[in-house]
Amino acid sequence: MLQTVKQVAQRLTVTPPTVWRHLRTNPDFPKPIKLSAGCTRWHADDIERWVERSRALVVEGYVRSLDRAGQLSLFEPTLLFPLEVAQVCHEYAYAARYLPSWLRVPDLALQAIFP
Repeated sequence: MLQTVKQVAQRLTVTPPTVWRHLRTNPDFPKPIKLSAGCTRWHADDIERWVERSRALVVEGYVRSLDRAGQLSLFEPTLLFPLEVAQVCHEYAYAARYLPSWLRVPDLALQAIFP
């Protein structure tokens, strides 16, 4: 399935300009398909693979850091989901207080976590 920049932004819980910035600055970000002038689409599967790869890299870096510190026993994979939920809740509270016009971003994140 092909997705618009708005759909990709919603999936990543970012704004469309952030999607374009990822495309310019992150060589691993999925390349879109240009269907015509002003009509660019991404394969949904490519976006999902990128999200999963990005998550795996974050976890891998965290595990390496714990291991180097001699604290690998502190890693508990079952806590990753609650951590993600807590982060989205923090972002929601921050947006509500300081950036009310951005509340749609954590709203979309919550929808992605709890479809």
